[in-house]
Amino acid sequence: MSSTLELLVPELLDLILENLERKNKTLSHLMRCSKFLHNRLQPILYGSPKSLEQAMRRACKTGNTQTIRLASSYGANVGLVDARYNCCSTLKLAAERGHAEAFDLLLEMGATFDHPNVTLSPRFSRKLCSPVREAVLFSFLKAGFASLRTIELSLPSVIRTGGSPELVRALLDHGVDVNTHERLYGPKQHHIIATPLSTAILENRMSIFDVLIEKGADINGTEHCNPFHRQTPYPFRQPLHLPIYAAAISMAKHGMTAMMERCLDLGADINFISRNREHPAAFAVLTTPILTYLSAIKQWDEDAKLHPLDGLQFFLRHQAELEIPLNFKKPGLEKEYVQTESTVEVLLDKWGINKLGNPHFFATIEFLIDKGAGKDTFNRILTKYKTAGEVVPLGLPQNWTRLANLFIKRYCSGTDPTIKNTLLRTVLRRYPPHDFGGFHDIDRCTVRSVIAAGADINAHNGGSTILHEICGHRDLATFSHICGHEDISACGYVRRMCSFFTFLHDIGADPRIVINGKSPIDVLLGPTQQSFRISESGEKYLVRLGNILLGELDKYSLSDLKSLDVVSNSGNVQNLVCGRSA
Repeated sequence: MSSTLELLVPELLDLILENLERKNKTLSHLMRCSKFLHNRLQPILYGSPKSLEQAMRRACKTGNTQTIRLASSYGANVGLVDARYNCCSTLKLAAERGHAEAFDLLLEMGATFDHPNVTLSPRFSRKLCSPVREAVLFSFLKAGFASLRTIELSLPSVIRTGGSPELVRALLDHGVDVNTHERLYGPKQHHIIATPLSTAILENRMSIFDVLIEKGADINGTEHCNPFHRQTPYPFRQPLHLPIYAAAISMAKHGMTAMMERCLDLGADINFISRNREHPAAFAVLTTPILTYLSAIKQWDEDAKLHPLDGLQFFLRHQAELEIPLNFKKPGLEKEYVQTESTVEVLLDKWGINKLGNPHFFATIEFLIDKGAGKDTFNRILTKYKTAGEVVPLGLPQNWTRLANLFIKRYCSGTDPTIKNTLLRTVLRRYPPHDFGGFHDIDRCTVRSVIAAGADINAHNGGSTILHEICGHRDLATFSHICGHEDISACGYVRRMCSFFTFLHDIGADPRIVINGKSPIDVLLGPTQQSFRISESGEKYLVRLGNILLGELDKYSLSDLKSLDVVSNSGNVQNLVCGRSA
C-alpha cells in the first residue's frame, strides 16, 4: 500500500491526507508503513494544537516516551493537557498508570504539578501507593513532591498492597508520620482505623515491622484518638490501631505466633483492655487480645495452620487473662454503657450453637471452661441462646446438654444448692410472661441438667416457688392469642403453653405447695389485678393448664380446681405430681 501511495501525484496525496486530517489513529497507522509516509504525515499529525495535545495525552497514558519527545519537539506543553475543560497534569497521567520511564522523562523536560488548575485528589494519592506504581512513587519522592499540600501518601496502603521495605523507609525519610492513624477502606471495614505498624502486623510483614520500629513506631499504640473528627469520639469497630490487637488477628489469619512474640518482647501488654462495637448504633463491648483472637478464627478443622487450642495455650503461657472482671472500670468510660463478654460467648455469638457439633469447636469450649472461662457469666450463657425455627438440628440437644453439664460440673458442684436453684429459676423465667410457650429445646436440656445436678424446682425459702411466679403472670397479651378460637386446641399459643406446663409437671413442679395461703393452682385461677375480663375461651385455657399441672387431661372443671379438697384428696394427683406411679 505504501508504494501505491508514494506513486500518487502530490496534489492527489494532499487531497487524501486532507480528508484524514482529523483521524489521528489512521494517520498514526499510515506513518508506520514507510519512511516516506512517516516524514510526510508527521507534520500533519503534530501540526495542529489539538492533535498535538491528543498525542501528548495518549503518550502519557501509554508511557510512550518516543511520542512524548516528538510532541515536545513540535511545541507540546510538557506539563499540562486540556482534559474536559480542566487542565490535567502530564505527570499525573503517567503516574496513575505506573509509567515510571515516562514520568522520569517528563520530570527531565521540566514538568511539574505546580499549576493552579491542577488538583491532586486523595484518590490520586491512593493510586500512587499501589504496588504497580512503586517505581513512580520513588521518583515522586525523589522529586520532592511528598510535601505538596494536597498529597496524602498512605503508608498503611503501601504496606497492605505489598510495598517494599525500601519504599517504606523512603516514605518515612520524606516526612510521612510513622504513627499516623488512617481509615481502612472496604465494605466491612467501616469505622476501622490502622497505623503503619498495625498494618505490617496484620499483613505479617516482619521486615517492614522492623523498619517501622527502627523509625520510632509506638508498640503500644494510642487508644484514644479521633481520626473521624467527631465532637464525641466513639469506639471503633475493632481496635486494630493497637498493635497487640493487630497481632492477635494476625495469629488467627496467618497461623503464626512470631509477630505476637515480637510485640510482647518489645513490651506490648497482652492483657490490655480496649473496646469495640459492631456498628455505630451498638453498645460498646470491652475486649482483650485473646477475645479478639478467638473472634478472628476462621477454621475449625485439622487443616488449620494454628489449631485454636494451640493458640489459646500460647496466650496462657504468656499470662493472658481469659476473662474481663465484671466490675472492671476503665477510665473515660464512666458515661458509656459498656458490655463485657466471656471467651465462650465470643465463640458462640460468632459461630452459633449449631457449631457445638464440630469436635474441634467443642474441644475449644471445653478447654476454656476447664481453665475458668464463664465463671461469672455461665448463667447468662446458658440462658442467652435460642434455636432458630421449628426444626431442631440433629444432635444439638445432646451437644447443648454436654455444654450445660460442663458449666454445672465446673461451677455448681458444691453442696450449697443456691447457685443451682438460681440458675434453674433464671432459665425458666428467661422469657416474657406472654411468651413462656416459646420455651426452646435447649432450655429444657439446661433445666434437666441442673435438676439432675441437685436443683430443687420447688425451692422457695420463704418466698414464692417458680411455679407460683409462672402461674401468676397473666396479662391482656396472654389472652389475646386465644380470642377467636372456639376450640382452644386450634390456637398455636395454647398448644405451646400446654407443652410448657406439661414439661413443668414432668420435672416435678408441685402445684400443691401453699405460700401465703395460695397454691400455684389458686394463683393460676385467681382474679387478675388487671382491668380486663377473661373470656370463656380464656377460662377453658386456664382450666386446661391447671389439669396439666395435676397430671390430668381435662378431668377437673373450673369449680373443681378452685376446691382445695379436690387437690388435697386426690391420691392419683399426688402420685403424678411427685413422679411416682399410681
